[in-house]
Amino acid sequence: MDTSIRDALKVNIKWMTDNGLLEEAKRMLSHYEEEVSEDWEIYSLKSNIAKCEENYDRALEILLEGCAWYDENPCLLYELGCAYTRIEEYALAQNSYRQALKNMSDPEMQIVLREALKEAESKNTKNYNSKKPEGKIYIVCLTPVATGGTELLHQLCDKLSQLGCDAYMFYGKVKEPVPERFKKYRTRYIMDVYDTEGNIFIVPEVMPQLALKIMNAKSILWWLSVDNFFRALECSGETEENIIDLIKRKENNRLLHFVQSQYAKEYLLGKGISPNEVEYLSDYLNKEFMVEAMKGNPGHQRYANVLYNPAKGYEFTQKLIKASPELNWIPLHYYSPEEMRIIMCRSMVYVDFGNHPGKDRIPREAAICGCCIIVGLRGAAANPCDIPIPSEYKIEDKEENISAIIGKIKEVVQNYDEISRDYDDYRKKIKEEEIVFEKDIKNMIQLLYE
Repeated sequence: MDTSIRDALKVNIKWMTDNGLLEEAKRMLSHYEEEVSEDWEIYSLKSNIAKCEENYDRALEILLEGCAWYDENPCLLYELGCAYTRIEEYALAQNSYRQALKNMSDPEMQIVLREALKEAESKNTKNYNSKKPEGKIYIVCLTPVATGGTELLHQLCDKLSQLGCDAYMFYGKVKEPVPERFKKYRTRYIMDVYDTEGNIFIVPEVMPQLALKIMNAKSILWWLSVDNFFRALECSGETEENIIDLIKRKENNRLLHFVQSQYAKEYLLGKGISPNEVEYLSDYLNKEFMVEAMKGNPGHQRYANVLYNPAKGYEFTQKLIKASPELNWIPLHYYSPEEMRIIMCRSMVYVDFGNHPGKDRIPREAAICGCCIIVGLRGAAANPCDIPIPSEYKIEDKEENISAIIGKIKEVVQNYDEISRDYDDYRKKIKEEEIVFEKDIKNMIQLLYE
C-alpha cells in the first residue's frame, strides 16, 4: 500500500475515534491491518479505540502486545506508561517511561517523558533504591498454560518489575500468549531475546539444555520441581547423568541455581553442585486465593470431608478409600480455583500420599483454608522444611500403615477444633511467604549485580 494512502487511512481512523465513530473506526482499522501487517501504530490505534470504549484492561493488553513486537518503540512505551499510570501501577509506569526516554529523539517528547517519569517516581510507594541489573531479565515460559509453576514465573516477573528491574516474560514468538488467569500481573513480554553480556535468563528446570546454551548473558536454572526435571529429561531423551555433568563442566559463565524447596537444594548438593551456586528463591500462594481463604466460611458448616488429589499417589489412596468406605472421600478434580477454595473451606482433612516434587501448592492451599494435612514421606514431604507439620501427620505409604493412617484421619475428624491448632505454625509460615519471596528477590538482585 502506498505510504500516502496508509497515512491518510490512519488519519481517518484517528478522526473517527476522536469523534465517537468507533464501529466505523474498527472496520477501517481491520481493513488497514489486512493490507499492512507491520506497523506499530496499529497497536496505538487499537488501544485508543479500547480506551474510548472505557475498556482500559483491553487497552493495556493491546499495548503490552505492541511493546512485545516493537520493544524499543518510544511512542508505544510512552502510551504503555500512561496506561500503567491510569491504574496506579507507578513502578511499572516508571520502567516504561524510562525505556521510552532512552529511545526518544523528539526533544518535545523528551520533556513530556521526563515530567511523566518524575510524577510516577513521586507516586511510587514501592521504590527500591538498591542497585539493580542494568540489562534485561528474561523469564522463559515456553509452555504458556496456567499451572502453579507458570504462575510462579509470572509472579517473579511482576515482583522484579515492581522493584524497577527491566523484566520480561518470554513465550517465544506467539501472538497473545498470556493465559487469562495471569493477565492480572500485567507483566511485559518480549518476542526476541539476546544472549549478550548484561542480560539475565531465568529458565525453569524443565529446560536445562536452554540454560546451558547461554554463553554471554547470566543464566539461572530455577528449580520449581525436581520430579518435573526428570520428566522433561525422559521426553527429550537426555539422561540425568549427562545433564548434571554438563552443568558441572560449564566453565565460561557458570550456571546459577535457584531452588524453590529444600528438597531441590538437597538434590543439587547431593549431585555435587557447589553450595556457592545454589540460592533460595521460593514462592507464595495466589494473593486472591489467600485473601478469600483467610475469610473462612462464615455461615457454612465444616464437614468431615477427606480431600485428595487423584493425580498424585492415587494407587495408595485407593487402598485407603477401599479400607474406609465410611469416610467421605472427595477427589479434587475438575474444580476451578474458586471451587477448590470453597470445598477446602468446608472440609476437615486433606491427604497426599503422592510424590512431592517441591513445596506443593495444593497442600498449602488446603492448610490455609483450614484443612488438617496428612502426607506420606515422598519427595519434599520427607524433610521438615518444605511441609513443616508435626511428624505424627507424616506417615509412610506402606500397606502395614493403612490402619494407622485411617485411624489418624478419624482422630482428626473427631477432634478437628483441637487438632487444627497443630497446624497454626504451618499456616503462619504460608501467610508470610510473599514477604519472604520479596526478600529472596532483593537478595537475588544483589547477587546478580556483583
